[in-house]
Amino acid sequence: MKYITQLSYAPAVHVRLAQPFLSSRSVDLGGLVPWTLLPLTTGKPVPMEAEEKTKDGLTTFSTKITAELSCSVVLPSVPLAFLAKCLDGTEYLIGLSFRPYPVHLMKQGHPSRYSESPKFTVNISWESSYPPLQVIEPSNPTTIQAL
Repeated sequence: MKYITQLSYAPAVHVRLAQPFLSSRSVDLGGLVPWTLLPLTTGKPVPMEAEEKTKDGLTTFSTKITAELSCSVVLPSVPLAFLAKCLDGTEYLIGLSFRPYPVHLMKQGHPSRYSESPKFTVNISWESSYPPLQVIEPSNPTTIQAL
């Protein structure tokens, strides 16, 4: 299990030049991608779960991230790819420019007391023949924009 400190998204079409290497579970993004940073709540890092299953000779990977956000976010209604930056500085691409795309679900939890703040959560899941792919060249920080 990896722990994420930063999570960004971009329309999947922007990773169309990405070259995935399944043997090394890595990817070359092939150029600059206009990532938008999701406002994760400060505190402990977010776990990224990755599971591998083989059935009838076919290997599939399941990647899941559940992160609490500091504010409400409206994600674009186009297929998205996600970039997860881990504690050790490595970056992982979740999703490519073709199907199956990652599925994301935004939730807003209403507090039981007026003095509490609402909770905003994003759930990301990706079922694919690709695992989370380690980015060979970490993205240029200037390409990441905050909301």
